[in-house]
Amino acid sequence: MGIVIGAISMLYLFPKFFSPTEYGAQRLLIELGAMVSGFALLGVGQSIFRFHPYFFNINEIAYNGFFFFVFGFPVVGLLFVSAIIHFNEAWFISFVKVDAQYAKLIFPMLKWLIFAMALQTLMDSISSIFHRLSTQNFLKEIGVRLSILATGFAYYRGIIDFATSCWLIVVSYSVFSSISLLWIAIKEKISLKPDFVFTDFIMDTKFSLTYDKDGIINQSV
Repeated sequence: MGIVIGAISMLYLFPKFFSPTEYGAQRLLIELGAMVSGFALLGVGQSIFRFHPYFFNINEIAYNGFFFFVFGFPVVGLLFVSAIIHFNEAWFISFVKVDAQYAKLIFPMLKWLIFAMALQTLMDSISSIFHRLSTQNFLKEIGVRLSILATGFAYYRGIIDFATSCWLIVVSYSVFSSISLLWIAIKEKISLKPDFVFTDFIMDTKFSLTYDKDGIINQSV
């Protein structure tokens, strides 16, 4: 269903709602957000699958501080990436030479979209290990796509201006990724509280952590 909505939106509706330049600016915002958020996660999204069995005790519904690291490392990465973006606004705008006015428009939105997309990617991985991926996919593929489509239609009808339509894209990603986090937090009772005693035990007895050439956390038993 999400693929159908996306295909109809991208191939027919959005080109009708927006001018080529406006549509290009929106796509640039979304694609840059997706690309940069991937770097900011520091490989945690993939590492969740490898390391969660060492921390989980499903019978006791105890995760032994696992989610402190799952969210802690990306926060550091996101702050670092946001700082780089913040101090390189002039370079970013000069990079998009043809439509600098649109580059200036979407630049403030990019930093916030990166946070929202990073959370969405994390929730993809977390939902998967809890076997709740169907709910996450519904929120991501249906909820986000329909809300962005509604935003485009509102702009087409003159209800909102172009800048507002772009900000509402950021809001859409933020709202639905937050709903996903809240859903998992309630259903699985996850906690961000660290458990350094257990972590030290695991580090000493089970494995050590290294990074490969792609920056992905590896396990050495």
